[in-house]
Amino acid sequence: MNIGVAIALAVAGVACAAYGLKFVLSETKMRFHFFWFALAVVLIAPSVLMAAGLWDRVPDVLRWAPGLALLLFAVFETIFCIAIARHYRDEADEGLDYVAVLGAQVLDGRPGRTFARRLNAAYDYLCANPRTSCIICGAQGVNESVPEAQAGRDCLMERGIDGERILLEDQSHSTAQNLRNAAKLVDSERDTVGIVTSDYHVARSLALARKAGFAHASGVAVRSYERFPLNNIVRESFAWAKEIAAGNA
Repeated sequence: MNIGVAIALAVAGVACAAYGLKFVLSETKMRFHFFWFALAVVLIAPSVLMAAGLWDRVPDVLRWAPGLALLLFAVFETIFCIAIARHYRDEADEGLDYVAVLGAQVLDGRPGRTFARRLNAAYDYLCANPRTSCIICGAQGVNESVPEAQAGRDCLMERGIDGERILLEDQSHSTAQNLRNAAKLVDSERDTVGIVTSDYHVARSLALARKAGFAHASGVAVRSYERFPLNNIVRESFAWAKEIAAGNA
């Protein structure tokens, strides 16, 4: 029986390692691949000991540890996946006072893939709702030549959106800061605001928006880049748990 379990664990571990390696070889700047490598070690280490006939010599507390860790991880992910799924396809009502575009990576002064998708959604909404204004969030990161908010504004203005309709929030380096600073630019108790962000990011953003003081916030889910959907959701779960621990959500 140990051999069968060992094979299953080894296959799962190799799959996790391969998934992490996919990040290393891609153009993405995300560093979450370390999680997949760590998970691979948790899975492969017991399988090696089982295959070598050494598993029964391992102290009970260490034999139970990998299984308990995987069980807790499964419960953790299930809870957050359900919460994320509730807002995964949120759509904006017509006639909002504002849409707030949450910042993302800028490459060579232009919005990266994720940011561009969010801006495309904002552009479509602004065209369909000419009385709605837009807040674009995001400061300048260490690897960015301009603030994200500026790059986003330039992108929308190039496509014909009047600059008078665009407010910049260019001092924030996190989602929580995005929303706290954006709340200062509007009447957060009265104004209706659509939070434009990636589908997997909407639920956490709405939780942070409520904490930031937005009384009438709704989600505008933007379909995310499909290359790493599993990673996006797992990473988002940990990020949301971190925000809860910090008292931001």
